[in-house]
Amino acid sequence: MNRVYIINDALFFDESAQTLSLNGEPENTLQLPCPAVRLLSELIKNNGTLLCREDILHNVWEAYGFRASNSNLNNYLSILRKQIAALDPEANIITTLPKQGVVFNAEVRLISETEDAPSPCTPAPVRYEFAPAEEQPVAEFVPGEGACATKPLLRNRCAQGLTLVLVLGVAVLMGFWGYSFFQHQRFAEITLLPLPSKGKCHFYALPGSKLAVGQERDVLTKLEVSLDCNSQPIDVFVGYGNDANHSRHMAFVSWCLREADRRYSRCENVKQQSWGER
Repeated sequence: MNRVYIINDALFFDESAQTLSLNGEPENTLQLPCPAVRLLSELIKNNGTLLCREDILHNVWEAYGFRASNSNLNNYLSILRKQIAALDPEANIITTLPKQGVVFNAEVRLISETEDAPSPCTPAPVRYEFAPAEEQPVAEFVPGEGACATKPLLRNRCAQGLTLVLVLGVAVLMGFWGYSFFQHQRFAEITLLPLPSKGKCHFYALPGSKLAVGQERDVLTKLEVSLDCNSQPIDVFVGYGNDANHSRHMAFVSWCLREADRRYSRCENVKQQSWGER
């Protein structure tokens, strides 16, 4: 199912074409990455409703087999805001409420719905009925109401524990990578191969990874990892290859925020495995 929406009588959102445009004009059309398409579809589906971050992460990433993270959600919310502002500077329709969730508040009309093959980016088809624009006023959102508002806030102790778990998880996965693919090497002999940097992001290939120049960006795209390489230094570790029998293939990315003292304040990682000949 392919759907086209009009947002605030100005912005045209085409799920299948993965585009956002001003009044449908080709010269004012922007291409959206797949996660941004799924995110905007989810926000439109819940127009005027406070969406918990956990629900967004599940419906936009986990439901499609990708690892969800608040970092990715924040990055793609930022991308959507910038794309919308580039086409309609007065459209302030995405609101983030700290510790609660996200609200999309706009007039939305479904103007086209066809039986074309669905875009690989969009959620499973669900039929919606939209009233005409004049009969569908913008929903008034009252902060503090909704299911998300009743959730208790995490204490600092919990946040610190989560950071420790993430760091330990990175160490375990990197150890698993080395053990699975490079059992003949001793840990002390493992060295990282520097790759071309981008902004404040420094890329490194894990030992034995079969990465051509620039292919590390393809691995990040494949795993839907979005990084902000402009604000804080990030070390990115990329692994890509297969085992000795060529029966198991693995793509692995781990990224860590590096502080001024070169210590890591937070690390996240994504791994994808597949079996069989390629």
